[in-house]
Amino acid sequence: MKALLPESIAVFADFGVTGESSRVSQQIRRHLNATGRRETIQTIFGGLARKLTEKTKEKFQIMLEDSVASAVCGLVPTIQVTNAANVIGLANIDIIKGHLAYQYIVDWTIGDRVPALVEPIDTHPLFSSDETYWLVGPAGSLGLSLCEWMMRKGARHIAISSRNPKVDDIIYMQELQTTYEEIRSNMPPIAGWYFMIFSCQR
Repeated sequence: MKALLPESIAVFADFGVTGESSRVSQQIRRHLNATGRRETIQTIFGGLARKLTEKTKEKFQIMLEDSVASAVCGLVPTIQVTNAANVIGLANIDIIKGHLAYQYIVDWTIGDRVPALVEPIDTHPLFSSDETYWLVGPAGSLGLSLCEWMMRKGARHIAISSRNPKVDDIIYMQELQTTYEEIRSNMPPIAGWYFMIFSCQR
């Protein structure tokens, strides 16, 4: 018996109710390690069990007979047995069509990579349309291109401040604070800010 069992069994569910099955269960339990969990019909369903009335028993008997009759009528003439052809590795799970998945067994020991479809980070809207994004510094062509990209990704309120004289200066803390307060009072809540400085020398 020990040779037939896996080396480490996490859970042993003993649903045996006959004398023969009980003897087999006892043999299996002798070879379980101390950390393995043991479950029986009583431990799993004991809290839900209740005594049925004769009328309820009759209803269940009729339902069971109908289910068996329906299952017998639907039996296929041949039985498909899973063989090596139905075992695939992780790298090949993408070739299985959804309605055929039940026919395959995935062997996790075959291969160490799994194919996955990953969308680019900017596929969906990245910015909120009801909040403000404050860009400090990018007032040139690069900064304006950044603004255009942000608008394409959902942003609708963008404030720009820079050392460029065409927009608000940022070298003085008081003016920076004033700009911040003006943005807060006239635009939606600030969701984020971006600070960019370029230093070019020849």
